Amino acid sequence: MFLRNSWYVAGWTHQVQPGALTARKILGEPIALYRKRDNDVVALEDRCCHRFAPLSHGRLEGDDIRCMSPVVLTWPPRNKMHRWARRQANA
Repeated sequence: MFLRNSWYVAGWTHQVQPGALTARKILGEPIALYRKRDNDVVALEDRCCHRFAPLSHGRLEGDDIRCMSPVVLTWPPRNKMHRWARRQANA
């Protein structure tokens, strides 16, 4: 059993490369990780909200993910973060 409302390590900083999407499974949940242009790391639930396609199979467009399902979707909509989004504190 895992605590749901806690922080868990998703990977080392060098494992989340700029310009690339990284898929992870944390607590049995699929997560998509990527690095924004300002070097913050974003973690999202790895599924499109329309077609449930994995967002990690999409492509980065600036600070957003474009889902590659037949429905055209850019995530996060209008730069609003999803409930899985987390910001990495700049060291």
